[in-house]
Amino acid sequence: MKIDREKALITAGGIAAAVLFAPIANADGSASLNAAVEQVYTKRQAQCTPNMTPHFQGIQLTKVGEGEGSGRIIDANPSLGGPFDYMKLPNGSPGTPGWQYQRVDANDGSGIYWILLNFC
Repeated sequence: MKIDREKALITAGGIAAAVLFAPIANADGSASLNAAVEQVYTKRQAQCTPNMTPHFQGIQLTKVGEGEGSGRIIDANPSLGGPFDYMKLPNGSPGTPGWQYQRVDANDGSGIYWILLNFC
């Protein structure tokens, strides 16, 4: 049986790209974390690199704990994006985790996300 190497490489590349850029399931089971990170990232990245428009693609979680974790922001431009940390606290929680964190209310009303971009 003869294998077409070019076709096999294209197929493998397509599968790898689909896995890499597929929407990642969030720790809380909703799209809320993805939306919170996108909101903070789009605003902050535009301030950091005004000549390079961000094109948010999604997030890839690297560590998930109870109410906190970390991940990587995927941008269409490989020069942009980067690591982030997050915490999710219940509604009505007092205080902030630190001045560097950005607050975003969960879009499903389930709590408050605190997002920290580890770049820019």
